[in-house]
Amino acid sequence: MTISLATINRYPIKGLKAQSLESARLSSSKGLIGDRLFSLARGSAGYSLPHHIPPAAISILDLENEERLAKLEARYDDDNQTLQLLRSGQERPLAQARVDTPLGRSLISQFFADFLGDSRRGLPRLIDSEEALAPSDWVSLINLASLSDIERVARQKLDPARLRANLWIEGARAWEERDWNGSRFRLGEAVLQVTAPLDCSSSANVNPREAQRDINLPLLMRKGFMHQQVGVQLTVLEGGRIQQGDRLLPFTQ
Repeated sequence: MTISLATINRYPIKGLKAQSLESARLSSSKGLIGDRLFSLARGSAGYSLPHHIPPAAISILDLENEERLAKLEARYDDDNQTLQLLRSGQERPLAQARVDTPLGRSLISQFFADFLGDSRRGLPRLIDSEEALAPSDWVSLINLASLSDIERVARQKLDPARLRANLWIEGARAWEERDWNGSRFRLGEAVLQVTAPLDCSSSANVNPREAQRDINLPLLMRKGFMHQQVGVQLTVLEGGRIQQGDRLLPFTQ
């Protein structure tokens, strides 16, 4: 049975829609290059620059607490460090700026302040994810056949984007990935090892098309399958380029 890579997603800003890629680079120290580089936070107004906000004073925004973020897609250009924000399904950017400059970050932050409002809780700011979150050096993977089985239990179609995984594979048997813990695979130029299950979170309750909560997916998983695993986490042992259509092959050495 041939297992292949169907989709590559990265999330330049945590909580926003994915930037879908035909190819990408994996790194043993950074996982999927360009993934979750930035976060949105509400913090103390007494700090003038995002990188001066101490972690204890901020609240990270994501789909678990702000479903309106699902209306937006972030695209990041690695070469010139430009961030674009688009409304889902549109190609004309709502905002665009270089995020390697204080002015550019201020422009992006101001866009989110206008978009989200509610300044009583503090204005949203764009910050480097590493300032508030543990750096992620792993990538996430879901099996589209397993998602089809979840749809059977849910009795409705479920957009794979709900699960916010980096890699979608096709050609595997449903739930085959639950037996992969510790296994090593080659994907394109990279070598990956399955190191942990990927559990369903409440962010999957948000319909990525409607930006509204319309299902309790963790509860459905517990009732229907007696677990919440929707995929796997992989550590990058050897970095390299991957692209859509690459085969996922067992790796032994």
